[in-house]
Amino acid sequence: LVNMSKKRVFIETLGCQMNRSDSKLMMGMLTHAGFEVVDTVKQADLAIINTCQIRGSAESKAYSYLGAWNKAKRKNPNLK
Repeated sequence: LVNMSKKRVFIETLGCQMNRSDSKLMMGMLTHAGFEVVDTVKQADLAIINTCQIRGSAESKAYSYLGAWNKAKRKNPNLK
């Protein structure tokens, strides 16, 4: 049997309302492309941080997430 499971995506949104809107648009496009949206990076095949540089705290938080996500990447080398 061929594994027909969907690819899974997790999106972390930081920053303003515009970023939240952009993340919803990305989720819609990705689900249309066959991805399943999941609740944690540990469940994902694709992880996205959506942020901007307008708010310095959001940028710093994004780098913090990347460090934490490194553990998930080590457990799942296919995580993009």
